[in-house]
Amino acid sequence: MEQVKLLARLSHPYVLSYVESFQYKTHLCIVTEYCEGGDLYQKLSNSKGYLKEEQIVDCLCQVCLALEYIHERKVLHRDLKTQNVFLHHDGTCKLGDFGIAR
Repeated sequence: MEQVKLLARLSHPYVLSYVESFQYKTHLCIVTEYCEGGDLYQKLSNSKGYLKEEQIVDCLCQVCLALEYIHERKVLHRDLKTQNVFLHHDGTCKLGDFGIAR
């Protein structure tokens, strides 16, 4: 529930948007915006680790802006990795999975 409260108050173009949450049996389900491009880990795996320099710089800048935004709100992500950077088809990167954020 802490992650839900945190996600609900975050609103930034490079942070994965919270939609809703609900209980299903003993599980908490969190619905976020859909990123049809998968995650950065998958993209790097599929491209054998090679991306254009422009793509790398764009993604890095977007993740840094997302981190700046959450840090201004006194939030620490604590699990920053390529599997937690989600991609839209237009190249936009979104920071997500705030499960262990504080």
